[in-house]
Amino acid sequence: MSPKVRGVLFCGVLSAALAVVPLSAVAEEIEAAGARASETAVLAPQDGSSDASQLTVAADATTPVVKTGEDNQSEANVAQQSSVSDEVKPAKEADSSTGLVNGESAPGTETGNDKNETAVTDVDSKTTADASAGSLDSAAEDASETPSDETDPVDETVSEADVPAQNVYRLYNPYSGEHLYTAGLDEAKGLVGYGWAWEGVGWVSPTSTGNPVLRLYNPYNGEHLYTLSEDEASGLASLGWRREGTAWLSGGSLGVLREFNPYATVGTHNYTLSSAEDEWLGTIGWRREGSTWSSLNRASLEVTPFWATGPSGRWWVQRNGSFASGRVVEPNEDGNPGIRAYATSSNGHVVRGVEAVGNRTIVADAKTGALPSVEGWWKSSAPTGCDQWYMMAKGSDGVPYAKTGRFEDGGSAYYGIPGEGHILVGRLRSGNGYLLTNGSGQLFESPGFSWIQAAGDPGVSLYRIGGYCAGGLVGARADGMFSDGDNRFYADPSSGRIRTSSVFYANGVFRQENLSKKSIGY
Repeated sequence: MSPKVRGVLFCGVLSAALAVVPLSAVAEEIEAAGARASETAVLAPQDGSSDASQLTVAADATTPVVKTGEDNQSEANVAQQSSVSDEVKPAKEADSSTGLVNGESAPGTETGNDKNETAVTDVDSKTTADASAGSLDSAAEDASETPSDETDPVDETVSEADVPAQNVYRLYNPYSGEHLYTAGLDEAKGLVGYGWAWEGVGWVSPTSTGNPVLRLYNPYNGEHLYTLSEDEASGLASLGWRREGTAWLSGGSLGVLREFNPYATVGTHNYTLSSAEDEWLGTIGWRREGSTWSSLNRASLEVTPFWATGPSGRWWVQRNGSFASGRVVEPNEDGNPGIRAYATSSNGHVVRGVEAVGNRTIVADAKTGALPSVEGWWKSSAPTGCDQWYMMAKGSDGVPYAKTGRFEDGGSAYYGIPGEGHILVGRLRSGNGYLLTNGSGQLFESPGFSWIQAAGDPGVSLYRIGGYCAGGLVGARADGMFSDGDNRFYADPSSGRIRTSSVFYANGVFRQENLSKKSIGY
């Protein structure tokens, strides 16, 4: 049976997609999947969107699906041809009004179109989009059939594990919410460089037999569509979609499941072999549409391990095409060039810079992800770009981390800043007070009135030290007017310093205090 068709012009303001989840944990963001037949979906921004406008997409026609059955198609016609254009921008320069990544290469060879067409064009350029909206709205066709649960046959006399095959890689665009699927490893690597997240191998497709899955690109919003139907592809091409050739072949005993997100305008289709992912999406409002094409029931093909690095993260891609997750990537592991890094269990990205992982703060080189090799004091600019002091310790799993909160070393107390890892030097607002240190990061904790020079102070100043900070930590009082014995003082909320000669306003009354060491005995 054939997949449904949605030929839609996407223009205007994007509606936020539902929460999506990573392929590895069925908990990350995923792209939308499959259009609903014979319906009108009203797409509105989620709460928090600055644009309250709605986009209505009409879908009211049926397009028959024709399978080509080109059993003798060569691997060369199937392989992804890709490159990344110098003209596209890195994803970190994504348009702030649309959240869409600028830059993506396309494997199409049929039309000779530029191979960077996966880059999402600025949807604020509504003049072009609106000019075509009328023709797209009037001619858009949706298939009335649901995706087929049938699978494409392969030679039953040959084990699927022995069928000539290729990986189909899956990537995620955190700026647009779209997933992209490609059999071109070079294209996949290039897209990571432009900000797409690596999500491993989606499925394995045959290369010598099966029905071609065609790939098209919508230049108005960057959406990609994959279909078995030549009629659908031709119809969409007549409406302005760009044909990008054969993406891969459909064949094998496993059905690739499709889901549709009725709340999104980009990334509306998701494709997966995972029934758990399919079911989870259904619980949060996605429409489960069954099997849309088939894949081989076999392990993914081996790749040469490599670092996939881009603006949105860095991943150590293993031999099976998946990323390392929840572990240390060791130096010289499968060709890893001497970098010891920590791959998180969330989506496999390695820590670069500073990141809280569980109840620990891990610090690493902001570019490579290389972990520090020392224990104890470590002075480095690698995590933040500025020289900072860290107290490094090693967990039971061997992963080094920076101590945070109050800790002691050599008879002095220090404070590692949570979320940053390095120790405090200077002052830090906490509760009703300020934590204060000298220039070496040692905390001032002697209770009572103290004339001290904290790091950053122009000279000696008066402070009232006590347990005024969050969690009972000792620091300088900073809550304005207070009494101590027969004396009244004002602890400046902006610094914690006691004003010794100033006019200030407190509790509705202007007050004058002239304090000195001699006059108050401190």
